[in-house]
Amino acid sequence: RPASSEQVVAGVAYETPSFLVDVEAYDRQLGGVSQFSVRSREETDQDLSTAFFSGPGTARGVEILAQKKSGRLTGWVSYALSEVVHDLEGFNDGQPFPASHDQRHEFKVVTSYRVNDWTLSSSFIYGSGSPYTIPESQYPLQLLDGTTLNYVQVGEKNGQRLPSYQRLDLSASRRFETRKWFIDVNASVFNALGSKNVWYRQFDLTEVPLLITDVTSLGFTPSLGISIGMR
Repeated sequence: RPASSEQVVAGVAYETPSFLVDVEAYDRQLGGVSQFSVRSREETDQDLSTAFFSGPGTARGVEILAQKKSGRLTGWVSYALSEVVHDLEGFNDGQPFPASHDQRHEFKVVTSYRVNDWTLSSSFIYGSGSPYTIPESQYPLQLLDGTTLNYVQVGEKNGQRLPSYQRLDLSASRRFETRKWFIDVNASVFNALGSKNVWYRQFDLTEVPLLITDVTSLGFTPSLGISIGMR
């Protein structure tokens, strides 16, 4: 069935030509949330619709934004506190669980500073860890046709969380102009602090105890870009 939602939003904002402060709170009731469960089946013509669990969900949170809009130094600071929970009938032993995109805290700072002909920019983001499901054990199952299947026993759905995510990006840009042409030069550093942010985790159940390997996202990465065009 198609998904649906009902949302209530309340907020207050204060704005001047130079500053903006905005606070919003929301509550979203979700319907028709679905979860596909990978199962082993003997029947090759099994109706896949029976492999989906459905039920309601809830998403709620508060978002705060403070922005400086004028002057040589501009930018904004934001913070979001949120929770997304699913409650699917017959799934996860009937217990509600965090959605895979649930992130409890997110904090961002973005700044831009103009000095002479240069624009210096920076952005910093911090986010609490995303939830994931950890496998607990693996053992063989003898099927009726005589074949053997390795069954993986998993823990509570999204019962674990990855480490927090944090990243600082820096950049500097300048435009050079002639009567007919312009050249934009940009130098940037992605993940300037070289934070080892965990993207996801791999599990090797053939090892005892369980071997867990962290797969990290892109580390310290400098780059230089040049673009040329006509005015």
